[in-house]
Amino acid sequence: FAIQMFAAGVLCITICPAGSGRVKGTVHAWSAALYMVDHHVFLKLINAPSCYIFGFWACFVAFGFGTWATGQLRASVDDGSISGTVQHEWTPSLLSAAGLNPEIRCQLWSAELLRMISENSMFLVFISSIGRGVKRQDNFEGLSAK
Repeated sequence: FAIQMFAAGVLCITICPAGSGRVKGTVHAWSAALYMVDHHVFLKLINAPSCYIFGFWACFVAFGFGTWATGQLRASVDDGSISGTVQHEWTPSLLSAAGLNPEIRCQLWSAELLRMISENSMFLVFISSIGRGVKRQDNFEGLSAK
């Protein structure tokens, strides 16, 4: 399990990072989804309290919504409309043509803020749950002896 989780993370982050093209983007999306499911399985294996698992997935859903909203806002602007801007899939959103568009800049900033807060919260919930789950492992030791 640990090797598979590590491999999914390496594939997602290093080999096929976000914004690296159509095929690699698809591989990134699927390996990222697998990596998130791996976190769920890990939390179950260490017997983490369900409130942490719920919190992890709530943060993930918020991150997904923020990512979707950012994509919609970026797609709503013709990337060639503002001269002098370099437009790539990996260009930071607030530096893209969408980010320079005064009509949607505030919405884009809010979507990006949601993404950053939810991504960091997901990490915080996961790390916090490890200590809580490991402490609860004593419950399983008593069951296995019976």
